[in-house]
Amino acid sequence: MNCYYCGMPITNGSTFCQNCGRQVFSPNQNNTGYLTISRPKKFLGCAVAYKVYANGLLLGKVPNGQTVSFPLPYGVHNIFIRCGMGEGMTQITMNEQYPNIALYCPMELGLLKNKINFILIQSN
Repeated sequence: MNCYYCGMPITNGSTFCQNCGRQVFSPNQNNTGYLTISRPKKFLGCAVAYKVYANGLLLGKVPNGQTVSFPLPYGVHNIFIRCGMGEGMTQITMNEQYPNIALYCPMELGLLKNKINFILIQSN
């Protein structure tokens, strides 16, 4: 499990994140799902982690070539990712029918600004 706030791994049974010190968020299966962000391993932007936001709040970071899951309550969420000169935004809806959403997010090189694409790879 990863910290809801900073995205760093948490050891089982911990009540506080060892990285950011915040209390561990424990999802309730009745009204919470998971957003999983997969980032391909590429040279472009490799030194900078993706910062993942939901509705303007920082969920955590996704390093180059990694996959990180974040618990989110059911509802509509505006997902925004920023990485150096790259950014992208999409909207997701989590509910009982679609509690877990996985997105593959490659970065596309642009002329003035890079673009982060969102490709739905799982929604169940």
